This record gives sequence, C-alpha cells and structure tokens, in this order.
Amino acid sequence: MTRKLWIVFFIVILADMMGIGFMNPVLPEFSKTLGEDTNVVAIGLWIGIVYSSLSFSRLFSLPIIGRLSDKYGPKRFICIGLFIYVFLALAFLLATDLSHIAMIRFARGITSAMVVPIARAYVGDLAPEGQEGRYMGYFNISFFLGMGFGPLIGTTLVDIYSFEVLFSTMSGIWSLAFLVALIFIPPRGGIKQQHNWASLSLSKAAKILKNRLMLGVFTSRILSGMATSATMIYLPLFITGEEYSIHSTLIWVGRLSALGYIFSAVLQFKTGKLGDRYSKVKVIIFGGIATNIFFFAIPFALNLTHLFAIRILMAIGPAFTIPTAAALATSAGRKYGMGVSHSLLNMSMSIGHVISPIMLGLLYDKYGINWVFNTAGIVGLVGVLAFYLIVKSYKGDGFKPADRLH
Repeated sequence: MTRKLWIVFFIVILADMMGIGFMNPVLPEFSKTLGEDTNVVAIGLWIGIVYSSLSFSRLFSLPIIGRLSDKYGPKRFICIGLFIYVFLALAFLLATDLSHIAMIRFARGITSAMVVPIARAYVGDLAPEGQEGRYMGYFNISFFLGMGFGPLIGTTLVDIYSFEVLFSTMSGIWSLAFLVALIFIPPRGGIKQQHNWASLSLSKAAKILKNRLMLGVFTSRILSGMATSATMIYLPLFITGEEYSIHSTLIWVGRLSALGYIFSAVLQFKTGKLGDRYSKVKVIIFGGIATNIFFFAIPFALNLTHLFAIRILMAIGPAFTIPTAAALATSAGRKYGMGVSHSLLNMSMSIGHVISPIMLGLLYDKYGINWVFNTAGIVGLVGVLAFYLIVKSYKGDGFKPADRLH
C-alpha cells in the first residue's frame, strides 16, 4: 500500500467516524428531549427505532452497493456517500419529531454502506499476506480515533453552544472528507488489486459461511453488536439521567466515550499484530470475555470515577477482537473475494444493531436501565461461547500461529 493512499483512506475514515462519534453520545439525549417535547410514550422503544433504522437500511444496502461498486468503481461510491452525508447532517436541523430522526438515520444507513465497507475491503486487498492483522489494526486506528474524538468534540459543542452548531460542524467535516476522496482516491483501475474483488450475494455468503472460522466470527459479531448497543445508547442516559446516581452533563459522556475509543485505538498499534503471531481464535475469545464481563459492573457505578475505570477495562477487549476478526475476513477474502468477506463482517454487526436497540428499548421501558446492561453482558458472553463451540471442531490450522483460511 502506498503511503499516500494509506493517508487518504485514514483521513476519509477518520472524518466519517468522527461524524458518527459526534452523534452517538448526544443522540439518546436529543431523541429523549424531542420525544418528551412531543409527548411520545415508550421513549425507550422509540430511541431503539431511531438507532435500528440506520443499521436496518445499511444491512440491506451492503450487498447492493457492493455489486454496484464492482461495476462502476469504488471511488464513485465513496464520494457519493460522503457528499450525501453533508446534507444529512443539515437535515437534523429540520427534524421536529422522532419519526424524522428515524428517516434521516435510515438514509444515513444507505450511504454508510458506500464508505467504510468499501474502504476496509481495499485496505484488506492491499495488505501484504501474513500482515493482515497489522494492516487492519492500522486501519481501525482511524476508526477508533474518529469514534473517540467525535464524542469529545460533539458533546463539547452541544454543552457550550447548541445542537445546531453540532450538526453544522458535522456537515463541514464530511465536506472536507468528500474533497479529499474526490481529489486523491485513484479512479477505477488506479489501484492495483492483488486479489479477487467480488461483491456479496446469498450464494457467496453461504459458501464462505461453510468455513467454521468465518461462521464463528459472523455469529459472534452479531451478538457482540447486540451487546455494544447498550453502551452506545444507554450509557449516555445512565450518566445524564436525573433519576440515576451519577446525574452529570453531556460533556462527561463525550469524555468517557473518547477515553474508551482512543485507548482502544492506541492499544491496536500492538494488539493488531497479535493475530498474525498467535491463534486468532484465542485472541478473539480473550477479547470477547474481557469486554463483556464489565457490562455487569455498570449498574454498580456510583460516580464518574467508577464509570471511567469500567470504560477503560471495557476498551481492552475490542482492541483484540476487532482487528483480528478483520484479519480473518481478509484471509478469507483471498479465496472468496474481499468484497464478500468484508461485507459479511459488516453485515454481522448491522444485524446485531438492528435487533438490539429495539429489544433493549423494551427492557428499558418495562424494567429499567440496569436490565439493559445485564442483558447486554449475557448476550455478549453467549456470543463468545457460540464462537468457541462453532470453531472448536475446525480441522484446519485455526489454532496455529499463522491462522489462515483454506
């Protein structure tokens, strides 16, 4: 991978994820306030619908966008996605009820299928064989830094200024990313592909999921996606809610979120290489357990110091699991096609993010927020167990240091 192209993808994904990071910690409070202003009942359920709408549209857009990208070239779709982002950020300024927010998020899900999955697959395609974990770890650094600095900046803007300033700033950042992509990403044929670039279809998905390692990763990522929705949606409400012991401001939500994502990004300078040297299966199992056991500690947090300690501990696990799962998808992509393997990896998280927000919203409305975090911990650990049970009978070299898919 050329240094110039790496920097371009780094900037594009950093800006993309920073915009998402702007919204994640403030969207629950924004939705709750909008719902209360319009006398909405079952606010937890509606917040779940708002979050699920993005993942739902993204889930069904991924295979379609993948095929169109194959036909017309990846640059075109990355640029189109970023260009539409600019106006979707401004559309939040016109929203007057939760259904408007859900529709904007639905459109955002379609365009998100045009950016990160395509960029991730290209980085995987250009990664040297045997160094997949290292390169996907570097790629994920931009992902985590964006998700880290985004909440920090976004909540500060809301705390000092307003939601209107936040949405306008999002639009500006995505405009910059669009220009970088438009100017510096090579046109179709400008990037030399080392491997088969095939888009996702049901037949190709079924073929790749016959490999027990990929089936294990796919299953565990669905359940992991279901668990992580709890921190993304309900941790901000746990911090800002007057009925809870912490009862702090949005700016602390941003700081807490930034700490976790940035810490995880820094760790990936080292952990991304572990999957290349040791068993990817064991790395994923360790990371999954290290993340999910701390969900059970959240309801016992009495102050921000407790939550900061829990968030740091929860950030360790993803630094192991995410680059290693991406490395497995890259290994599979050498045989089945990079577009197939990485679209499947993204779809697994989207499935979890479709189901979980609505399920957790119902639990929040009926039983309270403690049930949300405890359920997330259980679901996440079930995902780790499912991964182990699926891959334990794998007869290839899945438990050897090289860990390739054949």
